[in-house]
Amino acid sequence: DSCKMRVGMARGLFLAVAILVIINGSSGDEDLAERGLQNEKVWEAILYGYVIDPNAPSFLARGDRVFQVNAKDSIAISSNAEMDMQFQYSDSEHTASKNVAASMSVSGQYGAFSGAASMEVSHTSDKSIKTVRMDALIKAIKYEVASKNAFRTFPQKFLTENFKKAVKALSVQQIEKRIGVFYATRMDLGGEIRK
Repeated sequence: DSCKMRVGMARGLFLAVAILVIINGSSGDEDLAERGLQNEKVWEAILYGYVIDPNAPSFLARGDRVFQVNAKDSIAISSNAEMDMQFQYSDSEHTASKNVAASMSVSGQYGAFSGAASMEVSHTSDKSIKTVRMDALIKAIKYEVASKNAFRTFPQKFLTENFKKAVKALSVQQIEKRIGVFYATRMDLGGEIRK
């Protein structure tokens, strides 16, 4: 009984503190309170490495942050509102992995990304002979974000200290999984539906 009473008192104390925080609008961490729910700006996606992820809609997932820049001097953001729908046909001759590499403007024979993406997509998307696959892709783009000036031509000057330490301490496989195999110099921001 005394254990139940202590749990009940602790629960009541927690609720009282939570109600005070809600009423007063303070969490005790002023920095967190000022940031709100969104702790980064959307354009900051260009500052990250990207990991091949066969479960993600574009077969890409954000890795760790690689760059630290001054947005005014290093980032160009422009409105690029457009919507596009494409159909991609795949069979044993023309595979889904080749279609994905082509849609990302990546040649199937160059770079670690294209090989890794093709393998991952092949693993999840390609089927045996006599199988036909039709993918519908709808993209709604709102903004284009691109690196500019020194960030575009000398990105190595904008590396985070964490990234520099990670390159010295982690294996290639760990870097690939945690940080990513490439970074973007230009991105289209919006939404995508693949069915």
